[in-house]
Amino acid sequence: SAALDKQPPQTGGTPDAVLAFLSLLNRAVVRLHALDAEACAALLPRVFGAATTDYFLPPGKHASDQLAVASANLLSDLIDACVRRPMVEAAVAALPSGGKKKGAKRAPPASPLEEVVVAVEGLLTPRFYRTLHCTLCVVQSLLNRLGSLGLAHPLLDPLCEELAALHPQRGDLQPGAQDELERAIGAMIAAFGAVDICRVLPLYKDMAHPDLAAKNHAWLLPAMRKHLRGGPLTFFSETLLPLADRLQEMAVQADGKGLPIEAKNLMLVHQQVWAALPALCLDTPDAATAFPALARRLGATLQSDPALRAPVCTAMVNLVQGSRRAAAGGEDEDMGDSDKQAHNRTTKEEGAAAVAQLAAFSKNFLPVLFNACAETPHPQQRATLLQAIGEYARVSDQKQLSGFFQNVIKKLLAAAAAGGEGEDAMEDGGTSEEIEEKKALMMELALALMPALDDASAEFLFKVTVPFLVDDSGAVQKRAYKTLQALGIEHTSLMQAKLSEVQEHLVTGLPQLSPAAGKWRVRCVAKLVEHLPFDVAYMRLLGAVLGEVMLGTKSAARKTREVSFAVLVCMAQKVDEGSAGQQLGDFFTMLLAGLAGTTPHMVSATVLALSRLVYEYAERVGVLAPALLQSVMLLFDHKSREIVTSALGFAKVAAVALSPELLRAHLAPMVEKLLLWSGDSRNRFRLKVKVILERLVRRISFEEVMEATPEEHKKFIVAIQKRLKRAKELRNRKKKGLAPEEEGEGEIGEDGKYRIKGGYEQALYGEEDEEEEGAEEDDEMEDFPAPAGRGAGK
Repeated sequence: SAALDKQPPQTGGTPDAVLAFLSLLNRAVVRLHALDAEACAALLPRVFGAATTDYFLPPGKHASDQLAVASANLLSDLIDACVRRPMVEAAVAALPSGGKKKGAKRAPPASPLEEVVVAVEGLLTPRFYRTLHCTLCVVQSLLNRLGSLGLAHPLLDPLCEELAALHPQRGDLQPGAQDELERAIGAMIAAFGAVDICRVLPLYKDMAHPDLAAKNHAWLLPAMRKHLRGGPLTFFSETLLPLADRLQEMAVQADGKGLPIEAKNLMLVHQQVWAALPALCLDTPDAATAFPALARRLGATLQSDPALRAPVCTAMVNLVQGSRRAAAGGEDEDMGDSDKQAHNRTTKEEGAAAVAQLAAFSKNFLPVLFNACAETPHPQQRATLLQAIGEYARVSDQKQLSGFFQNVIKKLLAAAAAGGEGEDAMEDGGTSEEIEEKKALMMELALALMPALDDASAEFLFKVTVPFLVDDSGAVQKRAYKTLQALGIEHTSLMQAKLSEVQEHLVTGLPQLSPAAGKWRVRCVAKLVEHLPFDVAYMRLLGAVLGEVMLGTKSAARKTREVSFAVLVCMAQKVDEGSAGQQLGDFFTMLLAGLAGTTPHMVSATVLALSRLVYEYAERVGVLAPALLQSVMLLFDHKSREIVTSALGFAKVAAVALSPELLRAHLAPMVEKLLLWSGDSRNRFRLKVKVILERLVRRISFEEVMEATPEEHKKFIVAIQKRLKRAKELRNRKKKGLAPEEEGEGEIGEDGKYRIKGGYEQALYGEEDEEEEGAEEDDEMEDFPAPAGRGAGK
């Protein structure tokens, strides 16, 4: 109280004094709350009144946005620290019974927290619009706090109405305020929930006769889809579903009257109502009682309305996942802490009852979903349907599921037989394209069911899938590899028992591999490598697939390259951990064998793979592969520019990853080989050489690099050193106080190992993109001719 009595005036005190006062006030109130929560609650209205009155008003002599931001932070911190459940419950109990009637004068606040709410409501009035981007942050804090306690309604009803009144004016607000308004509306919806938000802000004045032209709150529907984290399913079936039906009926009538635009607008809102269903199904306490009444309508919608299949399938996925999670007593990892507190409403018993009800309808829903998949021509449009099938299969009775799975496999084998019996069979079963599409569809359905299958069915699926690895259709091959990948994750013990058979089929299937299936073959190998245990058979599997994994590092597809590099690292880590480090050298030896490849592409891929593992195991390279650097340095004499490009990439990685001691041991031959290409500007070779030499100068020393450099190239190294000095001086001017040893592209990690900032990608590709090829040579470099290396003068 004394601090508030002597606070520096906003228009008279200096900004620094005001900021210091706000910081002091923050600490003092938080400390008071720890000592006496009741005294703190009584003081909070005065603090909020002072902050809102003195520091959010339009600018005075020393006022600025800085003061508004500091005030907003103060109030947000106090809400988080001091507003606790007893205080909120007391405020709710003190509210007048029946609430405030529309048009009636508001009664004086009956509790300290209500006074705080009134003060925050005042921040949304026009006088505070200049600092709305700050005041809305305070509104969000209050909504999040009371929402996390489940007590936003009815205490925050007036605040909710004030916030909704800003929505029509959002186009006139500053961009920062617009973003904060959207966040505040999202916090409001999450805090109130679907039932209370629609009670305070009805979507339409008359829900039985919605009028798009009249004032309404239908704009809440897209926000509800985004921000709701569950709710009662009965609210959808009793409130939203009748509204959606009425909107669809009105749209049909408008279209019949020749009003296409009105019909289109009505159908848009109709779809927005359905789009809110998935958010309601994230956490549904009444699923066990409400779902049976809604199930028939959901099934009919899946069959008759393709436009609504996506929201219905997503809702079913959320409902199954939420019910299974509640039945297991778990939490949703994707939810934040406040969401978990406010919206884990479904108890373990309710979740178990919901799972039982969902399982009872599996015999109805799975055939409907299968038929919907068959009617959907494009694979991308089937994704949500397949996800719904997979999730529903997890709660289905195993006997019923086995029956569905057997029917799918029968149709798959029948399609395969029709495709392999010639033109006569095709006439009965359709064209070759139709047969291939049917095989692909049946494999997708089998893959969707696979995680829920028992071991016997999973083994049968493996036997059925293997022949399709060499199918003539790339789409079928792709799905076969996806199935093997998924089996390696969901049925690891089965794939371990079949490892020798998998290895054989991977090897024999390589010559007939379709380009469309290449990515999924690498991913299949990735999952097998990741999930299978290390043993002798595992090493044989590595030998069988290592070549194509190395070639994958040169793939034109970025994701395939990323997966291939990840597989290499995973292989090395598995071998290292499984053999306690004893066989990692053997793995490097297997890689080095690729240097004897018969094509430049294979040799180049081997060098690239080696560079990735050199980066990963830099501190052990000298022991694991002592001849590695010498072997790669020999490749600089090769005629293939593809191989030389990879060798330069390897040198770039080695220059930042290997220890200075190991670099010194190979410095002279490395510098000699690099300078062979210092005069060749094609493929940016000269720039690559310069970058590598710069890294060597930084990692070792200028003097040692100069000593290892032939006399005719020393001016080149001097020019590089001058450039490094200028760059260092420029950095020092831009970043004052930064110690010289902390500058540069590398850093020492917590484990004491030197690592380049940005990881392997930066080590391999970094710095070249920072300079234009034309700016490669500094003024000093123009004073003498290019070094006489390989390719000079070209």
